[in-house]
Amino acid sequence: HNLGEALVKQGQLDEAIASYRRAIELNPTSAWSHYNLGEVLVKQGQVEEALILFRQAIELNPNLVLAYRNLPANHSLLYQLGCIFLQQGQTNEAVTCFLRAIQIKPDFTKSYLSLRYMLPLNRLDEAIACYRKAIELQPDFAWADICLGYALTRQGKHDEAIRCFQSASYKQTRISYPSLAEKQSNSNLISKPNFIICGVAKCGTTSLSKYIFEHPHVIPAIQKEIHFFSYEYSQGLDWYLAQFPSIPEGESFLTGEASPTYLTYIGAEKRIFDHFPKVKLICLLRNPVDRTISEYYHRRQEGTENRSVEKAILSEIEALKGIEDSPVMDTEIAINRQEIRYLKHSMYFYFIKKWMERFSSEQLLIVKSEDFYANTALIMQQVFDFLEIPSYQAAEYKKYMVGSYKPISDNLRRQISEFFLPHNQKLENYLGRKFKWK
Repeated sequence: HNLGEALVKQGQLDEAIASYRRAIELNPTSAWSHYNLGEVLVKQGQVEEALILFRQAIELNPNLVLAYRNLPANHSLLYQLGCIFLQQGQTNEAVTCFLRAIQIKPDFTKSYLSLRYMLPLNRLDEAIACYRKAIELQPDFAWADICLGYALTRQGKHDEAIRCFQSASYKQTRISYPSLAEKQSNSNLISKPNFIICGVAKCGTTSLSKYIFEHPHVIPAIQKEIHFFSYEYSQGLDWYLAQFPSIPEGESFLTGEASPTYLTYIGAEKRIFDHFPKVKLICLLRNPVDRTISEYYHRRQEGTENRSVEKAILSEIEALKGIEDSPVMDTEIAINRQEIRYLKHSMYFYFIKKWMERFSSEQLLIVKSEDFYANTALIMQQVFDFLEIPSYQAAEYKKYMVGSYKPISDNLRRQISEFFLPHNQKLENYLGRKFKWK
């Protein structure tokens, strides 16, 4: 290890790398050897391996969190380090990395997305100053306004937050629809969503929303997931509507949003109906076994789930045995048992039934995820027909937010499939439609 440090000072990086690798072979628990090797690899441009070593170093010695501050000012590296800290539960260090990345590159979208919901209260002022500086340096970049709006919301400054959202919407429209932006500047019109993609998470909502928002007659809200009717309802309707573009009368544009939490959130359907009883709703339903496993691994990757897949899923199967009607889902399971979320969110019948008791069948388009991915162009035509807008064919249909994880055992899949069998049958009977999930 000491030889490696001396070789770094001499500028002999290849030799230093060899020395650090040998040090790790001799002492695999040396956090500093892992970290210092990572530093040298960064200088050599081998960032991916360096990040693996940084992760190992932090796992071996959490007190190494301060060492990264000596790394080169590389916004992408800092962002990836922030993700590592976040997965390790070191939120404060993650925030520092993300903010530093923004200071280096004020239009670095990934850091804004990471900071949007996770800022601790004691760092709001620091983040607000960072966002305001970013707006000065990149006045056309909307995400700085969006995150500034969220930070101000956390401070209770709703009027100022609304102005930030309106500014972001105008900037986005000015880039994509400059002629419409000119009309917006002379209009105080507040637009309402024409459609909402209401769920379900890990079913393809990101891909679907991307394809819809590529249509030349559709202008999205300033961000994909607003979560107003689930988590942000207390902010008020004006706060929500400020996130949509103002569309003057006579213009043939639609606007909407996609928040996959709505379908399974208690009372979201009532809130939407109370405000927008005529809105069109789109819901993606994926094979519940695949959706359940995908959500589990998503939670693992973000650091909010530490149990094995078998323990997490089998314990939930035991807890959910005997669930037969939606009132039980609404109370005991959904409220008092918050740790139960993987299988519960895949028990579609109980949620779909509540929504269809409020909205007409003509307002709710239910898309099978497997059909969506197998015949994307055909399904998108059905979506555009549902929204009553002209046909549109995208140049390509790239898949977004695709998870990567090893398959579960055949035995566990069989147990999950058997659990869902009666619930899937209820859904098919209720909708008069076969999904053929296994």
